[in-house]
Amino acid sequence: MTRKARGRGFKSLRAHMMFGFPLWYGDFRKGDWEGRFRTAKEMGFDYIELSIDYPMTRLMDPIRIAKVKELLESTGLKLAMHFSWVQYLADPRPEIHEGSLKYVERCMEIARQFGPLYFVFHMYGQPGTERFQEVHDDIVRTAIDNAGKISSMGDMSSIPALIENEPRVRIGTINEIGLILEKNPGLRLCYDIGHHLRNNWELQQRGREKDASRIADWFSRFGSRLMTVHINDSVLMEGGIPRDHLPFRDGVIARQLPEICKMIKRSSCEHITLEVFYSDPNRQAPVSDEEVKASLDTVKKAIG
Repeated sequence: MTRKARGRGFKSLRAHMMFGFPLWYGDFRKGDWEGRFRTAKEMGFDYIELSIDYPMTRLMDPIRIAKVKELLESTGLKLAMHFSWVQYLADPRPEIHEGSLKYVERCMEIARQFGPLYFVFHMYGQPGTERFQEVHDDIVRTAIDNAGKISSMGDMSSIPALIENEPRVRIGTINEIGLILEKNPGLRLCYDIGHHLRNNWELQQRGREKDASRIADWFSRFGSRLMTVHINDSVLMEGGIPRDHLPFRDGVIARQLPEICKMIKRSSCEHITLEVFYSDPNRQAPVSDEEVKASLDTVKKAIG
């Protein structure tokens, strides 16, 4: 089936929702990286969302690329890619963001070897003067320009480019993401719900409550541009600060999960990546496979 043009008015062509398992350098260095592919398949995931943050860009040589292709073929899993989180793509200083764009180009070289479902990128920029409005405006303008360049990279390789909302007060508010998507109609959205809640908290700390938003606002505004959701549970710590990347139990997102899944199903979303990394809010223990599997089952049940 041929995918319709991306951008405004995009209609989802999915026969069913696909569920993704994140894999990153931390898994690689534990020594059982290959086994995680098989574990993901056994749990019931459909694809791997592979982070190629440094040093994975160095480690993904032809031998490892061939091995990943072999693992994908043997397990039947698909592949998506997550580019580096801390790339200074929104930094208004050309000396900085141009280097970050070169790093994105290196990530794209690896992505082209696989033809993944999509790639996700972050727009990060934090000069020491970012608290001043005129500097923040420069950050947003830089983000718009560089998001367009990255979207074009994806178009040239026939790989959908997805911008992910930041958890901090930089490129994380609904209006900032809205401007970037408006100016770049070929770009799609990866909506991280936990990042959104953290962003709201940050806005409140800065007296910018008017810039905060509801989960429903994101689906209402970007439903036709949404391709992937990053989901996990989140709890409120001392001072009301959200702590995310937790298994689904009785946290802030778990209590809203049925309604969230209804909104996901009404949108153009095709993929849900389960970003569950820690067993407890203090992040003292890594999540167990049993907790990941239980969380996946919880989300699948809510999706229906």
